[in-house]
Amino acid sequence: MNQINIIPKIIHDKFAARIIMDDYDIEKPIVITVVARRNDGEYNTQILTYPTSGVDYEGNVRMVFFDVARSHVCQITSVFINGHEVKTYYTDVPDLDMQARYDDSLCRYDKKVNMNDIRLSFQVLETRDPKVLQVLDESEWGLLEDRKAIIEITTPGMSDPATLFLGKNQVNTFTSLTLGLNCFNYDDCNVKYLDLPDGIYDIKIIGSPSTYNFSRKYLKTDLIRRRLDRLWIKTDILCEDKDKDLIGKIQEMETLMAVAEANVRLDNIEAAHEIIDRVGGLLEMATNCVDC
Repeated sequence: MNQINIIPKIIHDKFAARIIMDDYDIEKPIVITVVARRNDGEYNTQILTYPTSGVDYEGNVRMVFFDVARSHVCQITSVFINGHEVKTYYTDVPDLDMQARYDDSLCRYDKKVNMNDIRLSFQVLETRDPKVLQVLDESEWGLLEDRKAIIEITTPGMSDPATLFLGKNQVNTFTSLTLGLNCFNYDDCNVKYLDLPDGIYDIKIIGSPSTYNFSRKYLKTDLIRRRLDRLWIKTDILCEDKDKDLIGKIQEMETLMAVAEANVRLDNIEAAHEIIDRVGGLLEMATNCVDC
């Protein structure tokens, strides 16, 4: 009796199933259907008719499913031969003198990678859009890849963070709606997207277990920059009678904001607050004097 084993393998960064037979010389073709899954939720079904006329397998029969990265875990979930279900133990295939089984073991990346090497990190993207906050997760999750992660965002002026699920290794976009700011004032409840406040945001991503976490602060200045854009337009910089005093004030504010951002990156939060307050005062002065 011919016995068939369907074995999971990772070959050249791809998850595959090897079809190993006691006897590859089969007179009547068989149809093998294999379903595989990856730990990010992706499923793939491959169907192989063996033997296929004109194909020289040379004893190497395989089915390839999907690409595999270091954080992925893959598995064969079901097998059918000629429409009959195969189990993880040797199963008789009706009308054929053969038995078949498959290995449902979890299969990890085959390179010498330490899956315990877990490094959490993220970047906040500069969008210049006051209505959104975008966070790009750049973490190496290792064995935590298939576990849920959360992100905590404390907006300026709020004492408690908004807690949301984190999309791993992708851009996460947050708005006033997702951050729970819409009903902070009654009149805002019917507005879908409000401008997010300028200021220092405290952001933290947390894995499972929560001992794996990473946090950083981010200075959002999109509303200030919008007001500066309006001032730049009013300087008539291409004209001979351009407003040099206003240009000087704008340049001073641009410099101060760069210094404030540097202080936030170095965790000098008090200094950053003082500088932003100074920018706010200069901005009010420049705005009120444009038409003087």
